[in-house]
Amino acid sequence: MATTSRQGTDKYSQSLTPVTARSYGRAGLRRCPESPTAWTLCGCHFPGSTMRQRLRGFTITELMICLALLAILLGLALPGFASIVERVRIINSFHALTASLMSARMAAIARGAPVTVCPSADGRHCRTDLVWDEGWLVYLDPGREGQPGHADAILRHESGPGRGIVIRSTQGRHRVRYQPSGWSGGNNLTLRVCAGPLPRHAGDVIVNLAGRPRSRHIKAPDTPCPIAP
Repeated sequence: MATTSRQGTDKYSQSLTPVTARSYGRAGLRRCPESPTAWTLCGCHFPGSTMRQRLRGFTITELMICLALLAILLGLALPGFASIVERVRIINSFHALTASLMSARMAAIARGAPVTVCPSADGRHCRTDLVWDEGWLVYLDPGREGQPGHADAILRHESGPGRGIVIRSTQGRHRVRYQPSGWSGGNNLTLRVCAGPLPRHAGDVIVNLAGRPRSRHIKAPDTPCPIAP
């Protein structure tokens, strides 16, 4: 009987990994109460057996340190991110203005009738001041009137760039009326774009007598805005 037990122990020891067999040998083997034919090491768990591990999480101190580091990183990154967002909004404002003016000029030539671009706050009527940052209209203006004759006459409506960007036209020119020839007539029109809380002068959109719009960007960050918000 003892010989059989010894032979069973030797056979099982050979199935262990080299490290386990060298570390424990046959002396550490005992029978499992659940199965008389199974052998295991005292105080050792084999692969496939139930393993209880102690899960360790973060302490309050470690969590507070991580939150403090995250707050510092966000504080360093947010000013740069806000500057990028502001530049994108300025570029979009220039693009929307020049695209509206060019489409109005092309529509006047194609339709053989005057087309007007004017500032608008509600998307239906032209305003009579110099404020363009709340939006503008492009509409057919065959009678050369100050307002769209009907809703179908409105060819395009652009909403304003939103808070933080100011757009003002030059004194005496609160609209651009393109003739069938493509010329705008009158004097040059300048739309000044300012941005930021102070604000600063970001650039201009200029329409010459021939009706061609062009944009001029000002890269100096400390250029004061030449218009009153």
